[in-house]
Amino acid sequence: MENKIGKNDFSYRFSKKFDKKTINFLLDQTKISNPEYLTDTSNENSIFKKLDYDFEWCALNVLDSYKSEDYSGIFAFIAFLTGLSTSNKLSTSNLIHILRIRHQVSGVDGYFYSYAILNECYLFGGSDLGWIVFLTCATDYSGHGGSMHALAEFYIEKYEKEGKLSVKQIDVDEKTFRNYLKTKLDEYHNILEDEGENDSDDISFYETINSQLNEGPEKEQNNQMPQEISSVDSLKKKSILEHKFKIALSFSGKHRSLVKEIADGLTTTLGKNSVFYDNYYRPHLDRINLDLALQKIYKDNSELIVVFLSSDYGERNWCKIEYRIIRELLFHGHDENIMLLKVENCEIDGLCDIDGYLPLQEMNKNEIIESILQRFEGFE
Repeated sequence: MENKIGKNDFSYRFSKKFDKKTINFLLDQTKISNPEYLTDTSNENSIFKKLDYDFEWCALNVLDSYKSEDYSGIFAFIAFLTGLSTSNKLSTSNLIHILRIRHQVSGVDGYFYSYAILNECYLFGGSDLGWIVFLTCATDYSGHGGSMHALAEFYIEKYEKEGKLSVKQIDVDEKTFRNYLKTKLDEYHNILEDEGENDSDDISFYETINSQLNEGPEKEQNNQMPQEISSVDSLKKKSILEHKFKIALSFSGKHRSLVKEIADGLTTTLGKNSVFYDNYYRPHLDRINLDLALQKIYKDNSELIVVFLSSDYGERNWCKIEYRIIRELLFHGHDENIMLLKVENCEIDGLCDIDGYLPLQEMNKNEIIESILQRFEGFE
C-alpha cells in the first residue's frame, strides 16, 4: 500500500459494514500463489525477503560470539531462553519462538549455527518484541563447537517437551546472513563485517588473561572470563604440560576466525587433542606463569609448529613469546619443526627473503589444511 500510495501520510480505518466474503478471493489458493521469494534462492534480494518472512518482519538485534567467545554465544542463549521459560504467561498458544539458523561450511560435512529468540516482552508485562540473534556460536562437526551445539539442542529439546517452545530451522550462507544483518543494523556495521576483515576479535585469549592478571585480585574476581566446556577428555586427569600435540598453531588474534577453521579441519583428520589451538584448552591455560606453559607446549610438546605470519604478528605480546620459542628452535637447527604461512604480505624481523612460506592469499581453506597435513606426514 505504501508503494502504491507513496510516502505521504495516510491512516487506516476499521469498518464493520463489509462482509468477510468480500475478500474470499484473496484467500483462494487455487488463484493466489505464494510469493516467489519463499522458494527463489538465486539472488540475495530474494533471500533477504525470505529472511524477513522468517523473522516475521520484526526488529532484531545481535550478539556476536566471534566463533570463540562463549559468554556472548551459547551460554548467553541458554540464559536468555531459561529466563523466558519462567514466564507464567506461556501456554500452548503463547510459546517461546526459536530460529535455528544453519550456515553450510565449505569443504566440511557440517554447519555453523546461529540461534535467534523472539523476545516478547509481554511475557513479563511489557509491550515490545524483537529477535535476539546469537551469531555463529556453535558447530556440528568440531570438538568444542560441537559441545556448544549439543548444549543448545539439549535445552531446546527440554523446553519443547515441556510445551513452552516452538523451533523453526532455516539454512542460509553465513556471508549472506551477515549481509542481511548489516541492512537491518547499520549501527552494528563494524561487528558484522565478514570474519577476518575486522579488528573486533583483535585481542587474543592470552591478552585477555594478561589484562585480568594485571588488574589485581579484586577486579579479577569480578571480571573472570566464563570458562568453556572442555572437549579434551584426555586432559582431565593430567596437566596440559604433559600432553603431546602433533601440531601447534601460532597466530595473531586478528586472524582468529581463519585459524579456528584450520584447527577444526586438522582436528577432524588427526583426531581429538592433536592440535594446540588456544581456545580448545581455555580452562587448562587459565594459570599463573602462562608464558612458561606456552614455552613447554611449543618447544617440547609439539611436533610441528605452524606460524600464521601477519603485519602485526611481531607486535603482539603473546606472539612475541611464541616467536622467541620458534627462533630458539631455529637456532638449534630444528627447521623441520617450523612451517611458515603468510596471511598477508609482511616483513618479520628474523626472517629472510630466502625463507620459504605458503602465501595464504592465494589458497582456500581446504588447500591450507591439506598443505599442513602433507608437511606433518613427513614426521611419520
